[in-house]
Amino acid sequence: MKIAAYTDSGIQMASSRLRSFYVFQSPVWQDHDVVFNPKFVSINSFQYLHLQKVLKPRFILLALYARLTGKKVIYDIDDQTNKIKYLIPLLLMVFLANTVVTDTELRKKYLYRKTRKKNIVVIPGVLDINQYDFEKKNLLRVAPRELEGKEKSIIIWVGNVDNFNSFKTLIDADERFSQYEIVVVTDITNPSRVELNHPNYTIKQWSINWASYLNNENRYFMLLNHNDINDKNSIYKSEVKMISAIYNLVMPIVSNSYAYFALAGKLNSEFLVFDKDTAPFDIIVKIDSKDSKFFNNFFNHSISYINQNYSSDAVAKKLLNLIKSSYIK
Repeated sequence: MKIAAYTDSGIQMASSRLRSFYVFQSPVWQDHDVVFNPKFVSINSFQYLHLQKVLKPRFILLALYARLTGKKVIYDIDDQTNKIKYLIPLLLMVFLANTVVTDTELRKKYLYRKTRKKNIVVIPGVLDINQYDFEKKNLLRVAPRELEGKEKSIIIWVGNVDNFNSFKTLIDADERFSQYEIVVVTDITNPSRVELNHPNYTIKQWSINWASYLNNENRYFMLLNHNDINDKNSIYKSEVKMISAIYNLVMPIVSNSYAYFALAGKLNSEFLVFDKDTAPFDIIVKIDSKDSKFFNNFFNHSISYINQNYSSDAVAKKLLNLIKSSYIK
């Protein structure tokens, strides 16, 4: 098969990285020809189009042309919008696609309500590490390092600056967080956007290798909130930050939202979830009282599950099987 993989942005953009670049860089595709962002004039040589989140008019026309010429169109969308200027092209792309791929069951239901499209498939995002740096291609198969104790416990948050308020809301709501050091890893181009009313916090520049900031002698907790009252769309978001935290030996403390709660259940770790009746600070303190054996058992068990379900090979196999089910010879 020959597949044209069009991405919304470059590898620095999480959505494109996790929904396209890392997926199609897997050796799962070694018997197939995948080309990233080929010129439109070459489109007749491809049998499949994988369109990741693109909404510009030229891609709508491309999808229409592909359908008219008998090609298969897979539209991968891990976002939603209430703005008409984005909603209309999104719905058009969903309508034109043979198959729509999205990242959570909740977003699948959202897309169905909007379009009544039946052929919508959930495929999770890939673990967000640079796993196909070829010198480290077996990284996912290496056992995690053991935690032998703790020098100190630190709360860390990693993400897009636009989502910072979801974290800030939790910190501002409980003055007891002043007992912990906080590290914020994001784009620091405009540091005033990530200010906290907290006595001890630092801001570090995000990169794909953000985990290099972590000190093996410390314990880390990551507060993740998909119930931000200022972002009604946050409830649809996936569990990718939670799996990234776990893989980097950071204990995630997560909101009682669909994707986080579902993953916590699969890991037998519902104790990580907070809701309106449980304070995230209290959960951190309770877990922080555990010994190193508890932490190592949690990470070993959880990382094994992540390797099986969120590695680029695992996700790529799901997408390849989907494509094979409608293969054009």
